[in-house]
Amino acid sequence: MSYPNVEDAGRGLRDNLISQAEYYSITKAIKEKKMPLQNTKLGGEIYIHGGGRANDWTQGCVALADEEIKKLFDVIKVGTIVRIEA
Repeated sequence: MSYPNVEDAGRGLRDNLISQAEYYSITKAIKEKKMPLQNTKLGGEIYIHGGGRANDWTQGCVALADEEIKKLFDVIKVGTIVRIEA
């Protein structure tokens, strides 16, 4: 997953959560298909990972049981667009 994305960066810049330099860095990384900055006021380090799903301990990530994450990685290619809805 790629967070923050260009839209998130635009919102962050507009709302004065990130600087122009942070905005540029985020959008440049996305254009280059690299990981954007993860340590701004927008947050970051949001992943789909194993380790269990019994409690809400992930602080924004999607946690699956280890056997589920192995199955997911077997069928989903890197670069697949993921949309998470509450």
